[in-house]
Amino acid sequence: MSLQRTGAMGSVEVLTGNIEFFTLFTTLDITVTGDYSNNTQKDFESVVQVIGLRAMPTVMNNPVALNGAGNNLLQNYGAPSMTGAGYIFKFATEVPFAHTVDTLKNELHGIVLNGGIVDTTNTVNMEFTKQDLL
Repeated sequence: MSLQRTGAMGSVEVLTGNIEFFTLFTTLDITVTGDYSNNTQKDFESVVQVIGLRAMPTVMNNPVALNGAGNNLLQNYGAPSMTGAGYIFKFATEVPFAHTVDTLKNELHGIVLNGGIVDTTNTVNMEFTKQDLL
């Protein structure tokens, strides 16, 4: 059996110009630990899976913990209504208009995580913003 192939072949990773950037703010612990039996890691993975139902994040950071002391407050980083300690998770998708702040709120509302139930409407513990510029 021959393992040779003819023709031009290559491997390229390209990000398009249709990238949309979002920020998730939450008081639920979504710390990335790398230990997939850890509850906070499971909660983070669950959040990413729900977001990925419409468009998988192509660029994302590990959530950043804010301890609620000094300037480390959710409101200082742009949270629409949440205050105090929590977590910030930034991500981007390549599918234009797949997500809006409202679709993210509606689809994550009521999701049961190990750290609690996501509430985006009443006693808000998760909210989103969309950035037009980097």
